Amino acid sequence: MATEIEIRYDGEVPGLADGRISLAAFLPALNELLTALRRIGSNMIVDATGSERGHRGGRFAKGAEALDLEISSITHNCGVLTASVTARTRPGENLLLFNDLPERAARELLESIENESAGKPHQVRVREYFRKLPEGVTEQRYKVRVNGTETRTVHVKHVRPMEEELFPGLREFVATPNGAIFNPPRIQLREDDGQPRWYGATDEHVETVLKHRADIRVLVLTTPQDESRVLRLSVGAGPLPEVPEGKGRRRVFVDWKDALKRLADE
Repeated sequence: MATEIEIRYDGEVPGLADGRISLAAFLPALNELLTALRRIGSNMIVDATGSERGHRGGRFAKGAEALDLEISSITHNCGVLTASVTARTRPGENLLLFNDLPERAARELLESIENESAGKPHQVRVREYFRKLPEGVTEQRYKVRVNGTETRTVHVKHVRPMEEELFPGLREFVATPNGAIFNPPRIQLREDDGQPRWYGATDEHVETVLKHRADIRVLVLTTPQDESRVLRLSVGAGPLPEVPEGKGRRRVFVDWKDALKRLADE
């Protein structure tokens, strides 16, 4: 199976606007990305074969160093590179395992990228990859393709350091409804090319989502426990309407009571 990872960088790094990717700027980060891929592959080999990880876990399991990212193309007029994920086996190595390894490792790599970008510890080498990306990268998009079919995508707008997860916060954004349930009331939202996520909501929010399948704007309370909850919701991409003066007190002390308590407890 042919496995590819497509990476798009947007921002103000020299060369990106002209469709060029500077090795001086990106090579340290790309080396970390390859190390992350091999570390993920090493863990998969250990789980599949029961082999040792190496002295104190620092070395790759035998065969993991065969994993490679081979750049096959750089798209003109934008900072997009495509790399084939390969595992070139040596005599005596498990061919069936290595046939499957590039796809599994690539998908796990994107899982790590999605989690680490959200401040959730998942793979330390991916964390180092983000730290070594050059200043000026504003957005990142990742795709895994297997035999030409896209199987996984991740869109990174902001890399959140782990320590930011210690504090709750508020986010306002536009998303597409992807699902809803009544007990307990929750709605599933998708932002741009990201993965759908579930959020706590009210019965009224659920009913609104079920009636209107168009884009909605939401104000969300985020917490370290990943128990994000929708505070306000309106249909369409326009600004949230102002809360009528007569309902302001009820909105704060009744509708947002649990949210305020959660913030106070933090």
